[in-house]
Amino acid sequence: MVSSFNVHTIITDPMRVLLHSEPRTGELYMRTAALQGHKILNTPGIHTRFSNNPMLHRPSTIDYTLANASMFTKVSRWRDITQRTGSDHIVIVTEINSKEIHLARLVPDWDKIK
Repeated sequence: MVSSFNVHTIITDPMRVLLHSEPRTGELYMRTAALQGHKILNTPGIHTRFSNNPMLHRPSTIDYTLANASMFTKVSRWRDITQRTGSDHIVIVTEINSKEIHLARLVPDWDKIK
């Protein structure tokens, strides 16, 4: 799962000085994800958003890639592409070892379909 959650947490941005409400919001999201079996793939300290006005806002990590336990073992690499695309968010690339992915396919019960 890749999303711009727009929450701050010291897990992925350890040098950030958090505002009063930010630790609770960010940690709640990450704790909920962990309770559902998801792990954060982001490399700590790699920013995912760079403000168009750096005098007002410093770079931050608000975009996250999460993977459940079965998918986590198949991720071969998480990386950012810092080349600007016109957005204030960077491109995140999650490489998955596709040779190991096996999707379960339900087989129709043909007797019930007849």
